[in-house]
Amino acid sequence: VLFRSDGVDYKYSGFVRRMETKKIHQVHQNRDIVLLTSLGFSPTGEVFNVNSEYLAACAAVELGASKVIYFLEKNAALLNKIHGSSIPHLRINDGRKLLDLNGVRTEMKGFVYLDDCPFDRGAEQLFLIKMGWGMNALEGGVKRVHLISPYDGALLQELYTRDGSGTMISR
Repeated sequence: VLFRSDGVDYKYSGFVRRMETKKIHQVHQNRDIVLLTSLGFSPTGEVFNVNSEYLAACAAVELGASKVIYFLEKNAALLNKIHGSSIPHLRINDGRKLLDLNGVRTEMKGFVYLDDCPFDRGAEQLFLIKMGWGMNALEGGVKRVHLISPYDGALLQELYTRDGSGTMISR
């Protein structure tokens, strides 16, 4: 079975149909950690690739998580056009407006589209893509999404300081 959406053949890429949340909660009650793979299996046994950022957003929604943390592939941050300072926090409405202004469209089913994005395949575009996945999680009920640049101490700084190190988007 090949995956098709709007007439486009995505070969062996797919979506999460269901998640074994009851089993995941049982494992958590035993104080064990669950590792999710981006490989999914169809009822007929075919293997499909699932985007890992989509999987994280989907799992967070299904499990009732309060936050999702995405590490960016490159250093990137939202900057205030006037002051040049970083913007540590956005509300979901402002995040949606930012994506709309930059030609980024999301679908709950799993894709982030770059329709008219003014940026090339650089840090800015990667930031907006992860932000799109985060918006899916927020719209599904997750309370906060953190977008963090990959440098030493960034996660601790983001979680345990007032200003953080990245950008937090909240409902």
